[in-house]
Amino acid sequence: MELAILKNRCTIFTWCHRKNADMSFFSQEMHSNKATENQWQHEWGEQMLFSHGSPNSCGTAILINNKANYAVLCTVPDYFQSSS
Repeated sequence: MELAILKNRCTIFTWCHRKNADMSFFSQEMHSNKATENQWQHEWGEQMLFSHGSPNSCGTAILINNKANYAVLCTVPDYFQSSS
């Protein structure tokens, strides 16, 4: 399910929130980019961590539930994103 489409994002975000889990959700094939981060994080309503791929494929995100007890210790950019 391509999350670049608003309807698909709403469906996934609603499903995750309804799970009411004290955990994070991981999603691949996000089709995200730097320009979509703020909008998508606002729609999710909680913190998201992104690793963008190309506009046509790749990209992952971690959707973090605010109930989760966590700390981001560091982030490392992937300058060599593979397209395999």
